[in-house]
Amino acid sequence: MIQKHDYADTPIFRAPSGGANSGEPLEVAAKREMREETGLDIELRRFVLDVTLEVRCRDVTIPWRSLVFLADAVGGSLDIIDTREIHALRVMTKEELLGEVERAMLRSGWGGFKYRAFLCRAFFDELDRIGSL
Repeated sequence: MIQKHDYADTPIFRAPSGGANSGEPLEVAAKREMREETGLDIELRRFVLDVTLEVRCRDVTIPWRSLVFLADAVGGSLDIIDTREIHALRVMTKEELLGEVERAMLRSGWGGFKYRAFLCRAFFDELDRIGSL
């Protein structure tokens, strides 16, 4: 899990994420983002969630889509590559993520953290549903 500088003084960590560059295949983008944010090389094991919503920021509505994957680390080492973006890395249990981290995200009052908490819970709910972990 990653922690960004903006919330380094909180117990909040979240899954690595990012966007695909123009013309970049999603699998390549997911692997690149994971490498940039954690130092790990991954193989995507399973597509888990496809969530769409509209994000409202002042007078603008932005269509948003989150694709969530389950992956295995296959190389590299847990190390911050992008130190400008990432403050800390930590391996966390499901119980930590759905406990202290989720509570801190929901208490933050920030919609982005509430969405991240939702994605995390939906990810584990889906894995429980399909029996994959």
